[in-house]
Amino acid sequence: MLLVFCRRIDIIQMILGCGTLQRYAGVMKHQGTLRKPGVELRQTLATNIRLLRLRLGVSQEELADMCSLHRTYVGAIERAERNVTLSTLEVFSKALGVPVPDLLNPRAQRHDQKK
Repeated sequence: MLLVFCRRIDIIQMILGCGTLQRYAGVMKHQGTLRKPGVELRQTLATNIRLLRLRLGVSQEELADMCSLHRTYVGAIERAERNVTLSTLEVFSKALGVPVPDLLNPRAQRHDQKK
């Protein structure tokens, strides 16, 4: 049996051709960096979740149980330390009884603070 070891880039070059390889290399370069939402968006989400949770009168642990999430994860989200997926936003919106856009809307914070 003959084993041939090639670098991934060599195999891609053989398959795709040189011009496509340059485009592929550009894509690969950007895959190494993770994009994060801005601090303002994370802070808006954190504030809205905390205000809505407090309005319902539940603890972080109770909210975590309602969402099938870990208590420390909910705390990290409320401190704007973690990014969330769309499915997690959906879980929070159902548990808190608000549409997903309300969780990301800065105006929702001011509205809840007046109550």
